[in-house]
Amino acid sequence: MVNKMRTRAVVTAGLCAALTLTGASVAIAETAIVQPGDGALANQEGDAPSAGESTNDAASSSDAVFASGEGTEQSPYIVSTLEQFKAFRDSVNAGDSYAGKHVKLAASVDLSGEAWVPIGEQARPGAAASYTHYFAGTFDGGATAGVVIKGLNNNGYSAQYVGEQTYGLFGVVKGATIKNVALENVSINASAGDSVGALVGQSGGAINIDSVEIRSGSIFGADGTGGVIGRAYDGATGSVKNCVNKATVTGGTKAAGIVGWTSAPSDGGGVVIENCFNYGAIGGKDTAYASGIVGGGAGPIVKNNKNHGSVESSTVSGGVVASGYAGLKVEGCFNDASISSIGESGFAGGVLGSGASGGAQISGCANTGAVAGAKAAGGIIGGSESSGDFITNGYNAGKISVSNSDGTAAGIYAGNNSSCSVKACYNDGAVDAPAGATTYQIGKSGYWFSGATGSMNQSCYYRQGGEIYLAAADGKDPGTKQELTRTELANALNTAGGVSNYWQAQNGTVQPDSLIAGAMDDESVLEAQILDASGNVIEGYPSLAAAVDAAQDGQTVKLTKGVTLSTAYADDSRYGLNIDKAITLDGAGLTVDCGAFARGIRVAGGGSAEETKKVVFKDIVIVNKVNGGRCVDTRGGYLDVTFNKAVIRETGTGNTSALVIGGNHPDLTSIHITNESALTTGDAGYAFMSFNPVEMTIDGKSRLHGYAALYFKGVDSSAGSKGSRVEVSGGATLESVNPHPAGQNSFGTVVFEDGDINVSVKDANIIASATGASTQSAILFSSYGRQGGNVVKIFDGSNVEVKGELASFADENDQINTVEVSGGTFNVPVDEKYCAEGYRPVDLGDGKYGVEKEYAPPSGGGTTTPSDKTEVEKNPDGSTTTTVTKPDGSQTITHETATGTESVVKKDEDGNVTSTEVSVSKKDAESGKVELPLADAEPATDVDKAQAVEVKVPASVSDKAPVQVTVPVAKGDDSEPNYGVVVFAVDAEGNETVIPKCAVDDDGNVVFEATGNVVIKVVDAAKDMPDVTDADWFAGDVVDFATARGIVNGVALPDGSRAFDGYGRTSRGMFVAMLHNLESNPEAASEGSLADVPSDAFYADAAAWALEEGILSGVDMPDGSKQFQGNADVTREQVAVFLMRYAGCLGMDVSARAEIDFPDAGEVSGFAKEAMSWAVANGLFTGDDVTGELNPTDGAARAEVAAVLMRFINLMYA
Repeated sequence: MVNKMRTRAVVTAGLCAALTLTGASVAIAETAIVQPGDGALANQEGDAPSAGESTNDAASSSDAVFASGEGTEQSPYIVSTLEQFKAFRDSVNAGDSYAGKHVKLAASVDLSGEAWVPIGEQARPGAAASYTHYFAGTFDGGATAGVVIKGLNNNGYSAQYVGEQTYGLFGVVKGATIKNVALENVSINASAGDSVGALVGQSGGAINIDSVEIRSGSIFGADGTGGVIGRAYDGATGSVKNCVNKATVTGGTKAAGIVGWTSAPSDGGGVVIENCFNYGAIGGKDTAYASGIVGGGAGPIVKNNKNHGSVESSTVSGGVVASGYAGLKVEGCFNDASISSIGESGFAGGVLGSGASGGAQISGCANTGAVAGAKAAGGIIGGSESSGDFITNGYNAGKISVSNSDGTAAGIYAGNNSSCSVKACYNDGAVDAPAGATTYQIGKSGYWFSGATGSMNQSCYYRQGGEIYLAAADGKDPGTKQELTRTELANALNTAGGVSNYWQAQNGTVQPDSLIAGAMDDESVLEAQILDASGNVIEGYPSLAAAVDAAQDGQTVKLTKGVTLSTAYADDSRYGLNIDKAITLDGAGLTVDCGAFARGIRVAGGGSAEETKKVVFKDIVIVNKVNGGRCVDTRGGYLDVTFNKAVIRETGTGNTSALVIGGNHPDLTSIHITNESALTTGDAGYAFMSFNPVEMTIDGKSRLHGYAALYFKGVDSSAGSKGSRVEVSGGATLESVNPHPAGQNSFGTVVFEDGDINVSVKDANIIASATGASTQSAILFSSYGRQGGNVVKIFDGSNVEVKGELASFADENDQINTVEVSGGTFNVPVDEKYCAEGYRPVDLGDGKYGVEKEYAPPSGGGTTTPSDKTEVEKNPDGSTTTTVTKPDGSQTITHETATGTESVVKKDEDGNVTSTEVSVSKKDAESGKVELPLADAEPATDVDKAQAVEVKVPASVSDKAPVQVTVPVAKGDDSEPNYGVVVFAVDAEGNETVIPKCAVDDDGNVVFEATGNVVIKVVDAAKDMPDVTDADWFAGDVVDFATARGIVNGVALPDGSRAFDGYGRTSRGMFVAMLHNLESNPEAASEGSLADVPSDAFYADAAAWALEEGILSGVDMPDGSKQFQGNADVTREQVAVFLMRYAGCLGMDVSARAEIDFPDAGEVSGFAKEAMSWAVANGLFTGDDVTGELNPTDGAARAEVAAVLMRFINLMYA
């Protein structure tokens, strides 16, 4: 768990005393409409008052239509209540069109109790377009702020002229703009309606419908029925875009998911229907024309829409359009649902059901759903009643079938008395028909006369029995068998269709890549694939460079075959591949040859520590054969690079390098070499060479081999490697070879040209060999750097073999650099000057040498003499306990765990602990968790008397990379956890402050998060609350936890005592202040806050902080402003929303969801459903013990809030 929020070093205990406050409960809309996957509407967070809740004095005025506003774009008329919404409706129906005016709905409204009269009605009989009362202005439904219109229904409503009934939220609009509208639980049954839609019944003129979502419900009309609009009529132009329908839509004649029917103006053109999505079931056996997007009509342009809902009719069904007339254009549309037309003469098409008058143009469309018609069925077009339709770049993968013995089924178009021009289409689906029926893999062309040049199949292909065929120009099957790879087929289709990379070899076939997600899979050209975090293939690429360029942070690029780099990196031709993202390059055991590129692979980091790029080379072989070349070369920025089972090999001659850390970057670059990785060069190269400081681990039997294994360069060649830290362990080997004649160019396995570098070797090997009579040192402090402060430590389990000296100190630098040996075996005697304090050289026999303890100095400091008694105990868990007892009886007890964390406890002659120090190992720090190797602490009840423990952590631990520390705590007689136990932090001045976010685990140990070195004390800080009795459900654990951490300090009583007041209410201000206190009361970066927060309010600082961190967004008011309403009660569902946001700020995983399975689950507000689902999944809310209810809209009592925060803090460390 990473705390991403700004925190102060000093922890402030306590929280403002609870106050008895009153105020109306405000439902906070914390989410807006979001269409998963298709992104129909933006996700803008806001707090919206619930329907009917008066937030403005104008709302109660019976003669006021609007709460406020001037009707302009900058100051729209504001509708805040249901009564105002109805008044607005009535004013339109009285003749005010609002042309040029702007109206905005600022609060959710519930119409379930209304027989809703539409906004705009037909006012006289006559043709359907002869209306006089309509809306012509701009209406904003407020959905981006969480506003929802619920329960639209026509129960009991009848239009003045039933035969031409229009129905919807808006009955009739003309030239209007309607946007950002969300409707839920729509229930429309207009059996006589000829223009019926959830949003608009009938629209005309240049309309603009944008970002509308019909979330649920059912819609029925006699004719012209749509999920969003019934009819776009009267020469309608303009656009309908970014709309979503999830309601079921049925009709007697025409029904569609978005627009029921359209008509174009006489001078051409029509409505553009774009980027819309249908998920609802459309039509039925009694519906004549049905489709997923638009029923049909003249002139619509239908672009980039998707249908995911089943479509059924008796006559014509289309996945996108039912019936196409002159001027119809369908581009970039997709259907994956079942399409059926069950009547005796039923036509069904995956995209277009039937071309009614010819001239339809369909391009770049695809169908993968099953298409079934009685008379005709086609993957793109079903039947056609005229001639002259055009299809380009069409794809079908669905099963196409007809039921009539005189029917026609075809992969692309079925046709009926028609001719169709088809180009660059591909059928990948099965075509099925009963005996006597006709089938075509593409479709029959040239129907009217032989050799018709304008009506033929051009460059159309189909797959049958695993073979690829080129369809005949006239459509007669079989076509001509083709010997094509999938990539060759894709290229042929792209060329014929006049497109680039539209067709791709993916998912085992050839598909339109922009419409159907899939991974390129043609092994003849495929070099790499991109995988998601779960290992699923996202996409394939013909070159490794293309895959790396396309990959996003967190993804994996996986090789599918060996690669030779051939294209130079655009910004530096020395490189053949550039990696500047946090990705894993998985070689799958294959090889990347760097080709002619001297620098091989370039790796660049982020611009700040927060943007560190984590790059992993996994199961890969990287080879560079260029003389003087490099394999992997980092070029600065913040980087964390791992080599996991990676072989990095430079085989050229000269000063080559397998891995170079460069780019003049002064901050630490993290390098991890593990799992039998190998970095090797020729005899004149360097396995690893660093021009910058590094923090490095080498383990897992990995091997580095070259003229030098580790080479740390000085400041004359870049930032310098000063300050580097290297840990070599786990059977790793550092190996060097001196190939030169005797006396020439002796080098070393580990070479230093800079200072303050620390290398530790434990359970690892250092080998320095040489040819002939020449020599080679294990360690070389070079004359080039003349820098000091370097330390090499060699520990137990290490093996050192040299041909020469253990260490060489050029230019007398041996006075300022250090080698410390405390373990290991050597093939040469260990000079006494290299022995760590308390050790001496020893001859182990058989040509082996080492060191042994002369006496055991305590690592925590102090002095010893040979008369001290030293006892070393190897424990079953792999840890070691060393006890040094002085003659006076005082002791130093050092306990080192198997993972390297060490505690040093000093006791005086009476056995009293005088000091305790724990040093957390880098390994434990990197794992993110450590349990201090200490005896169970007996919590003190007085912080001043508690034993201090100094906890030291590696430099890598920070607020961005904290470590979770568990402190063992002694258990009471009942062995139950004591939730009053907390950790106090002690600063340099001796100030002691509680760490509020410390938890107690199931074993009763206390857990906190360390971001640096810290001195701690373990204290039982629970406070006695006299008003709490054993009968109170929160007695014990909840009270102890909350009072010990200052979450609840109690309400002051006249006698000076404090009461817990567990059944008292909690205001929004109190709750946000509690969260602020958990963060140690940080100051907001700016002084901005919400307007209704008094500067002297106890929660003022907390509100400003919460607003800045995104925990608080504010309640939308009718005038467009936002308020905190800090004195209002906080409801249980609001607590869930605030906590989920807070958890996100802390970097916690907030993906868990659970069904809200409580008797009152339906009472959870829409804005809070996601947060409450998360809270239930994580056990933060468990329901009433008696009723089992969740009570989401009830005010949260103080004890309830305390219990939830207790669970939340423990969740942080789960």
